[in-house]
Amino acid sequence: MLDECRGPAVEELLGNSSTDLPLYGVPFAVKDNIDAKTFRTTAACSTFNPDPAVEDATKGVVPACRSLDYAFVFALTVDDAEIPEHSFDGLFVPTSPTFPIIEEVANDPMQANSILGTYANFVDFLDWSALSIPAGYRSDGLPFEQSLLHMALVGAHLRGFPLNKNLTSRGGVFHQLTATSSSYRLFALADSKPREPELRRVLAGEEGHEIEVEIWHLPKTCFGEFLATIPFPLGIEQIELTHHTWANGFVCDFSALQNALDITEIGDWRAYINSITQPLPEPPMRRSITSVLIANRGEIAFRILKTLRQMKIKTVTIYADQDASTPHVRHADLALRLEGNTVANTYLNAEQIVKIAKAANVDAVIPGYGFLSENADFARLIEEQGMIWIGPTPDQMSDLGLKHSARAIAQRASVPTLPGSPLIASLEHAILEAERIGFPLMLKSTAGGGGIGLRQCTDMISLEEAFNSVRRLAIANFANNGVFLERLISNARHVEVQILGDGTGQRRHQKVLEESPALMVPSDVRVQMRSAVIRLASAVKYRNVGTVEFIYDVDSHNFYFLEVNTRLQVEHPVTEGVTAAQDYVVTKGVSVESFKPCSGRISRLVFPEDVRIDSWIEMGAELIATGKDRQEAIEKLRRGLGGIVIEGIVDSDTAQSGSYTTKTLDAFRFVSPCVEILRPGGHMTVQDYPGRTGLWSKGIPPSGPMDSVSFRLANQLVGNKEHVAAFECTMNGPSIKFHCNTIVAVTGGLCNVQIDGFTIPMHQAVPIQAGQTLSCGVLESGYRIYIAVKATFELANLGGFHGRRLDATDVVYFKTFSGLTSQNSKSGTGVPIPLQPNTIWTIGVIPGPQGAPDIFAPEGLQALFDAEWDVHYNSNRLGIRLRGVRPMWARPNGGEAGLHPSNIHDAPYSIGSISFTGDEAIVLSVDGPSLGGFAVFCVVASAELWKLGQVQPGDKIKLLPMTVKTALELEKLIEHHLTNLTVPDLLERAIKLEEPHATESFSCVIGEFNHRNTKVLARQAGDRAMLIELGEEENGFQISHSLEIITFMNQHRIHPILGVEELTPGVRSLHVKYAPQTEPQIIYSRLLAHAESYDLPTTIASRNVHLPFAFDDKVSQAAVDRYSATIRAEAPWLPSNVKFLETLNGIDKLEEVFPRSTFLVLGLGDVYLGSPCAVSLDPRHRLFGTKYNPSRSHTPRGSVGLGGQYLCIYAMESPGGYQLVGRTTNIWNPEHIFKESFKEHTNHDPASTEVPWLIRLFDRITFYPISESDMDGKPSHELIQISEGEFDVLEYNAWVARHQDDILQTAELRAACRDSAPFIEDLMKPYDLSTQVLAVDNSEQHGESVRAPMPGRCWKVLVTKGSEVKKGTVLAYLECSKMEVEICSLADGICVKVNVRDGCIVQARDVLFVIDSSQMSRKAAG
Repeated sequence: MLDECRGPAVEELLGNSSTDLPLYGVPFAVKDNIDAKTFRTTAACSTFNPDPAVEDATKGVVPACRSLDYAFVFALTVDDAEIPEHSFDGLFVPTSPTFPIIEEVANDPMQANSILGTYANFVDFLDWSALSIPAGYRSDGLPFEQSLLHMALVGAHLRGFPLNKNLTSRGGVFHQLTATSSSYRLFALADSKPREPELRRVLAGEEGHEIEVEIWHLPKTCFGEFLATIPFPLGIEQIELTHHTWANGFVCDFSALQNALDITEIGDWRAYINSITQPLPEPPMRRSITSVLIANRGEIAFRILKTLRQMKIKTVTIYADQDASTPHVRHADLALRLEGNTVANTYLNAEQIVKIAKAANVDAVIPGYGFLSENADFARLIEEQGMIWIGPTPDQMSDLGLKHSARAIAQRASVPTLPGSPLIASLEHAILEAERIGFPLMLKSTAGGGGIGLRQCTDMISLEEAFNSVRRLAIANFANNGVFLERLISNARHVEVQILGDGTGQRRHQKVLEESPALMVPSDVRVQMRSAVIRLASAVKYRNVGTVEFIYDVDSHNFYFLEVNTRLQVEHPVTEGVTAAQDYVVTKGVSVESFKPCSGRISRLVFPEDVRIDSWIEMGAELIATGKDRQEAIEKLRRGLGGIVIEGIVDSDTAQSGSYTTKTLDAFRFVSPCVEILRPGGHMTVQDYPGRTGLWSKGIPPSGPMDSVSFRLANQLVGNKEHVAAFECTMNGPSIKFHCNTIVAVTGGLCNVQIDGFTIPMHQAVPIQAGQTLSCGVLESGYRIYIAVKATFELANLGGFHGRRLDATDVVYFKTFSGLTSQNSKSGTGVPIPLQPNTIWTIGVIPGPQGAPDIFAPEGLQALFDAEWDVHYNSNRLGIRLRGVRPMWARPNGGEAGLHPSNIHDAPYSIGSISFTGDEAIVLSVDGPSLGGFAVFCVVASAELWKLGQVQPGDKIKLLPMTVKTALELEKLIEHHLTNLTVPDLLERAIKLEEPHATESFSCVIGEFNHRNTKVLARQAGDRAMLIELGEEENGFQISHSLEIITFMNQHRIHPILGVEELTPGVRSLHVKYAPQTEPQIIYSRLLAHAESYDLPTTIASRNVHLPFAFDDKVSQAAVDRYSATIRAEAPWLPSNVKFLETLNGIDKLEEVFPRSTFLVLGLGDVYLGSPCAVSLDPRHRLFGTKYNPSRSHTPRGSVGLGGQYLCIYAMESPGGYQLVGRTTNIWNPEHIFKESFKEHTNHDPASTEVPWLIRLFDRITFYPISESDMDGKPSHELIQISEGEFDVLEYNAWVARHQDDILQTAELRAACRDSAPFIEDLMKPYDLSTQVLAVDNSEQHGESVRAPMPGRCWKVLVTKGSEVKKGTVLAYLECSKMEVEICSLADGICVKVNVRDGCIVQARDVLFVIDSSQMSRKAAG
């Protein structure tokens, strides 16, 4: 290009001239105005002072012309350009570099004309002809092939600054906002006005930063002119940009930087100017912070606590009762309890938290995220009370907390926003705005967050459908129905910029994968985002931490403001992984975070050492992985996540490449060895067979399937071993999405089963593909179904899905999985289930262990087997309640065991035991208690237990007594047919194998012998267990019996008895469970031999366990009130259990007895999970009492109850019958269930501390008084005191002998008080269980009768007589088996009859409502 040529001769002529001009800027510029030679010889030359109108370029030309003539200059030019005179016929001269655009001509016509003549003059000198060829314009409006310089500007030449005109007046055009490489520092020069910035490249060992710059395009023809405006000490040199490209930029003479201000940390010149041109108010005097209250819980509270600890600041935390043992409580310097049982009156109770903070005299309050973190009123309340609020100012929270007002602030700060609307007041207004903006749109609630109140609208119809719905959601969740519209970016990425300010200055769209920096967004766009954030934060003088959210349009490369979170962000650890605390601009490496957005517990997770774990619980956490680059960070995260559901995302090509957007999950195809629960079935659980065995003596039931035969059949059909876990559902089937190819089988009760809408047969193996959905309907007959999958489930150590029922969105993984290897087509025959309605079951039982004539009258016992029993509506996996004949008792009461004749000294149960809890019979099932104080008259045979899983509430049961021999034969038949995948009704066949027997001939006594002067009786307790009783029932507790029992057990641990699987102790009994198909007499003989194999010790290990005790507490009182309101309104022990016991025993103050009593633990599992059954060692403190009749359905965890002379501590919320006298702390630690070491101790080391139960056999429990608030305000480990010790039996017997007279006198006084109690006659009367059953008119009615599908309690009626209903409208809710059953209308019409009320009990087939459709028709006609 000739315009680039300026030969050495011209260079010499120009010498040190400051004017740096191309060739055409020398003498040719004056050709048409004046003859050079004449001009050179005139006086005007020496006094040359050009008119301002003359083009500026001539200023430097005249001195250079004094020794030149045109011929000389032209000759030099041709020589320097090395243009041979005769080597070509034409010369292509691009004139476009000097061709002006219209705006340039309008601004300065003379200069434009002068420049335009450059090449015309050159061609004239050659004496050639010129041909002009138009080439058009570029896309940016500049002439084609315009020769431009790229200028990187950092200071006063930026847009909006005073010197920017020096660029625009010379054709400069803004190109983009970007940044330098991280090898520069930014300074403000001293004493320059206006202030001038300068860049300096870092020195060796110095840390640099990316500095924001603007890239401008400047025509080269104007570069010299622009350079002339730049004063010393500034100059031009190449500047390195972020992509390792280069551009011209300003540099400074090093000497001028000596007194300059280093402003590198501010990040760019614009932010610096804002900080000095907008003087801020004087900051208040900073108070020193020595103590901080953390107004939160969980992971964020624990993370803040650890940081405060590092800063040597005292930590004060708050907690609700359920969080009492979590790390943020345990590790705090001071932990204070919140009153209340819900989130609303604990962590969201601003007044209570402020009150606690004031009482603790803290200097400051920090909110974390969630709860009250963005509540401006709470922040004001803190500051009004004189404490420091560690967060944004209340005004900032109010202004930025509403999306529409934050959007307005962003627009005023020149932050890009999406096309959108103001707040919309009506649907009509929304339609007008939508027409203006254009679809697709996002309808947004201005308040709130978390994806609530967001709806995508693709057209007017969807907008109309969404408008009222979003407003309702907004008012319900945020008490603000303000909404607005924004343009929807379909192909977008979500980018968050986190900020720190010192105060002076879309899927219900949740994020699953986070990474920093946002490498998939161009670096120059990230720089622009950071600049926008600084402008926004500066506009409101933002204080503390926050997050500004943007959406990045992948297609257009533009970004737009979304909203501001005025709080600490969950994702802050990702940024922390790649930034220093003092620098949130420069990043080092890549950080990635992942979490699973659903409820539940991560029960087991082994963390690698190279990921950061943010967690407030010992298991279950966020994972943050950091690496030198994206690939390394992703790999670390993938390894850390292991088998968690997110592994599907992290392992995908989309995540690996970083090409994901906000829509990625919508189309993500998840393939993994797991299933997803779309809709859980009724009480849907994961069970395995035979469940958790070996823990019966600790009160932990085996669980497992209720119908083990159907369960095992399902596994055999799909090719699993029979013990492999499967799903169990009650009454309603589930909807399950499969994410892998496998085989399924559904067995049990009769229901409709479909795969993707196509019906498949039950009791048959069926292949299912990844992405398909298995759906099971309502059971038509039977009560439970089982779904087996060709795989092995992951189970917690106690079985099941993390110890709870399955919920929607749960993902259940397979531990081992081989995929679909063959088209398995096995089919079988299900268990024989009688059809509904009017179902009658015959269930085989073994009489005993308690029988006639000691507990039951002989004729009364026969009546129990002759009767038909109704299955109660409140039956479940804990037990099946039966309604039928009343027992005839052989005694008036239970003596010291309790005042009802059903009460016995607590004894262990067998699975399938049918006991009387007062006047109500109950079948104890697989989740039932192991120990209790109620008489058992028979036990369901092992081969018949499956029927307990299929009986429905409302069914009838007939109990068929059989011998053990028959029961074992029946079990053999079941096992034989099960291997052939058929299960016929074998009960009648088994009964025919033996001679008929009368009930009285079914003796439950296996044998009797005398051992150490004590009568020992062995009673049959089902076909796999016997109950060994010591002494007589009326004698109750004897220390010698207890010593014999525990020594027998200890000896068995050392020398196991062949065939014995487990021993469970009671007060005066020992339950022996033995191997299936074993003759009772064989076990009995082995037990006799074992009893003679050891000597009794005189001392035994016995710890001292000191527990807190809140007497007659409010929680226990509430449980008593609940019983009175829902089960039995009037009873002698109501309304106060404490007053009842005081009156019954003649005690003035029961509260004074407890601190003086020591209770010896005789058994565990009195009401589940390690609950101790204990007796007072001082006989004078043993009280008369009775158990609830009927029993409670709810007892609070930690409640202390008295049943007769025995004490129980309820380790979990459960049913119960003991009189409630107070409450202690938690004695069950569920965290130990999930420890690897737990399995090792279940076989069992009695001294292990790695088990969930606190209390051990033969512990001595004492209580110390404490207030409820003090007890609930501390974790259990701080309240419980345990010391080792031993119990000396001889010493104890001697003590009893010394006080024998006083003991007898006290017992006589107690008996007299009992007999004279004013309620003693009412106490002995049977309870009429029919009083709460509603008398329903079941006669034929005009209209559609809506009947109860099963018996239950109607807990909520939703319509009244005269209500207009549609088909499917919910009319009422029925409680049955702890489940809510919807009662729906069968037709459109008017409700003309309502037979039920809230709280009433109905029977199956009762008419609850009558719907008259004809009235609806008449109404429509009228």
